[in-house]
Amino acid sequence: MSKKAKILITSYSVFIIFCLILNIYILNRRLNYYINYAENNYQHAFTELVVNFGQLDTALEKSVHSKSPQVLSTMCAQIYAKAQSAQMALGSLPFSSEELGETASFISKVGDYSYVVIKTASDGDVDSGIYDTLSQLSATSKNITGNLQSMYEDMSAGNLTIYDLNVKYSDLSNVDEEMVDDSLLDSFKDMEAEFPEMPTLIYDGPYSDDVDTNSYGLLENEEEISEEEALSIAESITNTQGLHLTGTTTALMEYYTFENDDLRIDISKKGGYPVAMKSYKNVGASNISVDEAKQSAKEFLYNIGFTGMESNYYMTQNNTAIINFAYKHGDYTCYPDLIKVTVSLEDGSVLGFDAGNYMRNHTDRDIPDEAYAMDECQSLVGDDLTVVKSGSAVIPTYGKKETFCYEYICEDADENTYLIYIDTQTGKQADILTLIEDENGFLTK
Repeated sequence: MSKKAKILITSYSVFIIFCLILNIYILNRRLNYYINYAENNYQHAFTELVVNFGQLDTALEKSVHSKSPQVLSTMCAQIYAKAQSAQMALGSLPFSSEELGETASFISKVGDYSYVVIKTASDGDVDSGIYDTLSQLSATSKNITGNLQSMYEDMSAGNLTIYDLNVKYSDLSNVDEEMVDDSLLDSFKDMEAEFPEMPTLIYDGPYSDDVDTNSYGLLENEEEISEEEALSIAESITNTQGLHLTGTTTALMEYYTFENDDLRIDISKKGGYPVAMKSYKNVGASNISVDEAKQSAKEFLYNIGFTGMESNYYMTQNNTAIINFAYKHGDYTCYPDLIKVTVSLEDGSVLGFDAGNYMRNHTDRDIPDEAYAMDECQSLVGDDLTVVKSGSAVIPTYGKKETFCYEYICEDADENTYLIYIDTQTGKQADILTLIEDENGFLTK
């Protein structure tokens, strides 16, 4: 073989090897792309499963203490809806039916049972057996929720991929085959490895997300103010000069927005009410207590025209306190009239507020005389709960209406806290919330 031929063969061989390597590289890039794409989709589906199952668990917990057919029916409707959403998320995960069979079966049967209870409760026929079953389902649900949240925490920290979850999830399918009432699964066994629990509670006081009436009755009879008048109000509230108009909003509530490098504030066109404010300043270490922050916030609200406001629930984060204030009408806490105030725990200065709910809902209420006494309604709370505090409250209800209630803060045998609302006119349970207290404040769900 000639030297030239050897060179050509060597060159062609090198070229072919290079092409093979290049193709392998391109294929690997594509493969990694599709793996990452699938992983992201699977992680989204798993997140949906964790969120919906957590909300299903919350609704189950509240259903156990729902002593009126109407509230029980509402809770079971939530259970049914979350069960459907959890099933859809579960079906999007890359696990076999054998691995997910028992988990899917549990969710399906919870949904089916809640649907039956909705129909039963709507007829006013609720017996103790229903609450026994719901209690067992709630206990099982809590165990599963803790496991799912622990895996979600690992996944969020990058310690676990969806393919790892495939292996770990198989532990969840090892269940007792004993049925509750011949139709419902008893419980899942604990996973072999325990993971730290990650709560997925969202802070806010009662009904902060349930009071949007899509109207602003407080402004109906108010006159419009000019940009100059609004600017003067903004500068007075913030004690700041040099604000400039950055926009106007023409939604259901029209307002001017003024800003500088340090803050933003919205002033309503009608009436010149302060609607919201946000400060951009940095906050240092905490130097004052939450009680001092509450007092600072209350004085601020009073000085800008919001009188009769009382603080209730709060949380702390990043050296700030976020405090909910509700309007107080006599003995009644009016939860629809909420204002949220953010206070620096460094110096007590107000960093922001949101009075949108107050603007929508505040009105001169004609509170009716109670048809039932507070002591009389307390007997409807339930023998499994101990009342630690009681009061009166106005709460929003479906259909954008309000209900006048007695509010009972209760504890069960495990020191879990619930807010039970009994209608003062009908003597029936109107709603139920759970209350969580941790090192950062109070949370409701």
